[in-house]
Amino acid sequence: MVPYGTVRRISEYHSYADNLESPSSNNQKPNIFSRFSTRRIRSRLVEKDGEYNISLANVEKQKIKYFTDIFTTLIELKWRWVLTVFVFSFLLSWLFFAIVYYVIMYLHGDFDFSTGEDEDGANYKSSSSACLTNTKSFLAVFMFSMETQHTIGYGSRYPSEQCPEIVAALCLQSIFGLMIQTLLAGVVFAKLSRPHKRAATLIFSRNACICMRDGKLCFLFRVGDMRKTHLAEAHVRVQLISKRVTNEGELLPFQQFDMDVGFSSGLDRIFVAWPITICHVIDEASPLYEYSGLDLARARFEITVILEGVVQNGATMQATSSYLPSEIIWGSRFEKLVTYKRDNGKYEIDFSKFHNTYDVDTPMLSAKEIDILKMAGLNFQTLYRCENLDKVINSDDTPYDSIQKQENMHRKSIVHHLASNNEYKLLLPFVTGAKIDDGETCGSPFLVVEDRSSIPPHGESDYSFLIDSMKAGPKGIENTRKDDMKRNLSIDWSIQVRRTC
Repeated sequence: MVPYGTVRRISEYHSYADNLESPSSNNQKPNIFSRFSTRRIRSRLVEKDGEYNISLANVEKQKIKYFTDIFTTLIELKWRWVLTVFVFSFLLSWLFFAIVYYVIMYLHGDFDFSTGEDEDGANYKSSSSACLTNTKSFLAVFMFSMETQHTIGYGSRYPSEQCPEIVAALCLQSIFGLMIQTLLAGVVFAKLSRPHKRAATLIFSRNACICMRDGKLCFLFRVGDMRKTHLAEAHVRVQLISKRVTNEGELLPFQQFDMDVGFSSGLDRIFVAWPITICHVIDEASPLYEYSGLDLARARFEITVILEGVVQNGATMQATSSYLPSEIIWGSRFEKLVTYKRDNGKYEIDFSKFHNTYDVDTPMLSAKEIDILKMAGLNFQTLYRCENLDKVINSDDTPYDSIQKQENMHRKSIVHHLASNNEYKLLLPFVTGAKIDDGETCGSPFLVVEDRSSIPPHGESDYSFLIDSMKAGPKGIENTRKDDMKRNLSIDWSIQVRRTC
């Protein structure tokens, strides 16, 4: 028998579902549970574009530590600041050594006013005894400094043998200028070759989905690459970030829980030539194992997605995104966007459908509760599998049996399955007889319990919702005297559970 707590959670979910409006026909329907979340939504840690919503404060000696690692600091600066540093580094070096040359010339007496005047009226030593020939002003010294550092050629200005101090300063400027050119050229090259903007051409789906795959509840999201030059050695990591309180009462505000996407089997290593749907199976090791559809509306966590790969120049790039509980659609699956074109024999990828989803039959229970129901004897694998793949309707399909073909399956209702196989007794052991009504009025089947004599008075509302809760999404319920049932759970009423037309 199914534990009472599991059934009670289903009843709680349907008490919310009565107040829901019909979902929009838009492909991107919002999360239907977001309206139940009354808590204030916090800002996310990782933005959708991969930027981290983090600021540093009160870091001891932060500027000094940044300066000690000047190369990395320059690479992380924005381009406008890098170009500013580039220009001022050369200007200041020219100016510094111009001042050094001018001081040496002044101490050497090259600007001795006791000598005669030149044709411009400036007093200077004769060219034969001056440190710098034909250098009569500070502007001329500055031009000499620039010509020396970049080996432009001296022309009429050149050093003389009478001043060894100038020769030593020339050697220092040549070495210093070479260091500046090497450092700044390396910074510019490193910024140009850094694949930081490569992540902008990688697309993550706007929403994530939770649905059934091969009888297991799975968390899905999609990733695609817009470029024709694809990543090498691409692999994916997924983590759930939420707060946790230890047994000793310690609060861990940002505890990271790994979500396995195929590390042991190698499925985390992907080839992004076409959009890939990444799948995380929600099992006992998953941090989502105890989350049901209703729990998702109240949850406060963030799922971060990290895609790493190697670009053509050999550099490693990293693209990140995240999903909040309000961005996870329960009971949906991504639409097919790869189509085989017979006219040219190529596979066409329609990125206009990249974010589109469609509804599929998915239980609103958590993976843990589904495992409990499986232990009770219900074979969930048959409930989410098409009986005959040949009957699947898939327009513009590939000429071969593909994953996309099997994903577009139309299954019979779970109510049909339970009633036709007499398996409702696995969930409702006290029911002695039931039949299925195909619902000619609205086209949705519902279960009619014929004998209610043995139903516990206070358990009627709980167990009566169980079958309908196995359907996809909260479509609403209808029954006679529903308002009376809300006031008194033990009141006698006709059990007819079905979807709203």
